Order: sequence, then C-alpha cells, then structure tokens
Amino acid sequence: MAKSKRDRALARARARASAREEKARARLRDIGPDQSGNYGVNPYAARGHKVEVAPKELRDNPNSQQFPKRIATQRMIDRYLAHGHITDAEWKAADAMWQAWVNAGLEARQCAGYDPDAVAGGRASTDGIVAARIDGATTMQTMLAQLPSRCRGVVRAVVIEDISASDWARERGHGDRASKSHGLARLSQGLSALAQHLGH
Repeated sequence: MAKSKRDRALARARARASAREEKARARLRDIGPDQSGNYGVNPYAARGHKVEVAPKELRDNPNSQQFPKRIATQRMIDRYLAHGHITDAEWKAADAMWQAWVNAGLEARQCAGYDPDAVAGGRASTDGIVAARIDGATTMQTMLAQLPSRCRGVVRAVVIEDISASDWARERGHGDRASKSHGLARLSQGLSALAQHLGH
C-alpha cells in the first residue's frame, strides 16, 4: 500500500532531524591537538558559552588564533543578541545595567579577564570601594526608573537573574506557545526605552 502524503512528510522531517543531530555531534567531537600539540577548549564544556582567544602579548605565537583560549560565560542577553531577538543598542543598555549591578557590589564577576591589573578591588581603598558601590546602586535605581513599569520584571529577570524571557512569562500564567513572544516583546520594549535614555 502506498504511503500517504503525511507519512512521507513525517519521514522527511525525521531524516532532517537525524541529519541535524549528526552534524551537532560532529561539531562537538574533540578534534585533538593542533600542530603545536596544544589542545583547545573542550567542545562539550564550551556548549552554550563564548570562547575567547587571549590577547596577542599572551600568546606563544602572536599570529596564532588558536591558543590560549578561555570560556567566557555567556549570559541569556548575549544569546538573545546572537539570535537576533534584540538589537545592538538594546544589548548595550542591558550590559550597562549589568555593569551598574556589579559595581553596586550586588554580584561578583564570574569570569576573570586576561588583564592581571584588572583584579576587582586589588588596589582600591575602602572609601573608594564604598563610593563605587553607592554610585553603582544610584545608577541602577535610575535605570530601573526609566523602564516602563510593565517591563521592569522581565528586564530584571533576564539581565540580572539570567532567566529566559519565556520562563518569566510562563511563571506569570502565559501558555507555552505565547510565553516566548510575550516575554521577548516586553524585554525589547524595556531595553529600547533604556537604550533611548542612555543614548545608545
């Protein structure tokens, strides 16, 4: 008996999904050392993260783009920028808010930089640290005040708490299908207002 149109479409969809999975597995397979014998960042550990190459002065070969590398933690807001859900200006506004949050002493930096002089609090006096935290807290409050009231929750959830916009919307009673579009729409509105205030 001949297969129905629906069965053929399902078979094609399964074949495409299988091909995608095989491609992903090939991409994540460890390819071993390069010509100099160095291994890269483990592809499995790097999933969902951003990998950065060290500055030229820290490389054995300044022209090499291979090593050393590090995994820089990628936030939810970075993923939204990479997937085109928010604009560059909105990302800059979100990053400014995150920096104000960190400066206020409300979150430790999770990933150290390559610059040994950039250690947080390495050379600062107690008065300087307190002043920086007060400035950061004031900046943070000003930024939150610029957001439309209905967007404050999702912007805080995504930028500060690193929760997805769809999870935020789902917790507020939106169905699975509507949660992503609703959450992203509110996030974009809020960040757009903040970007306009900051002049991005």
